[in-house]
Amino acid sequence: MLKCKIENDLYLESDGYGFALRRRWISKNGKPQMRSVGHYGSLGGAVAGALRQKIMRSASADLQTLLKETEGHADFIQAQLRGA
Repeated sequence: MLKCKIENDLYLESDGYGFALRRRWISKNGKPQMRSVGHYGSLGGAVAGALRQKIMRSASADLQTLLKETEGHADFIQAQLRGA
């Protein structure tokens, strides 16, 4: 089983059947929890889902800033996976 940290609280996991993006958060009682944010049949789909998560959580005020922020994000994720 693969588990790779993509960002601060976003992880990519694989169980042999597909890929899942999971977000780590701390519950009210202080225990870390994992919440699924997407299931994908291919690595390409999971990378696109991670990029979509990055865009949805972005605080960019304009398109230029958003493009600069997300540029190379898919390459970064694939580099993380090669190192896992």
